[in-house]
Amino acid sequence: LAVVITFGGILTITFSDKSDGDDGEEGFWGDVLSLLSSVFYGVYATFLKWKMPEEDDRQGKVNLGLFFGLVGVFNVVLLGWLFPVLDYTGVEVFELPSKAVLGMLFLNAFFGTVLSDFFWAKSVLLLSPLITTVGMSLTIPASMIMDFVLHGSTFHILYVFGSVMVVVGFVIITISNEKLSKETQGRDIKDFLSESESPETEQLTATPYE
Repeated sequence: LAVVITFGGILTITFSDKSDGDDGEEGFWGDVLSLLSSVFYGVYATFLKWKMPEEDDRQGKVNLGLFFGLVGVFNVVLLGWLFPVLDYTGVEVFELPSKAVLGMLFLNAFFGTVLSDFFWAKSVLLLSPLITTVGMSLTIPASMIMDFVLHGSTFHILYVFGSVMVVVGFVIITISNEKLSKETQGRDIKDFLSESESPETEQLTATPYE
């Protein structure tokens, strides 16, 4: 239900953009690329949760710094050669930024990439890809609020309604996950007590050591 509400909110926001005149071929390809980006990101989050070990005393903690460092190395090795190719063909001209722009790029990389990806990966390991991905949808209402506060921007009523749906979906899935965690923890404690009270356990406990 929470996923349906969140997805419905995102669709409502998309339709609000269409009603504001964001249509045509560029709008279509923008929607296609956004959909592909969401699919790849979902696969990435699921694969991360599947391959990364759980953080416990037996397997230790995940070194996220090393993980993202290797991600950066692979990006440079596999995609770095595109810079001179795109610059030579004129598809994307590459030029060195000014000092002011370079400083803003460093700040954006630190807050928008390093910290955000670190917290995102940590959330995937602690919770689940589903909850983390739904939580990332909160960037939509958050950006709307900040745009209104900083720039005084106004939004279509469908955009506001869709943002509310996204928040409601996140609240529902968070409450459901909390209830599921408590039920699972209660079953684990009950199973542990049942095993400790079994006849085999009592016999082993009563057997004296020589």
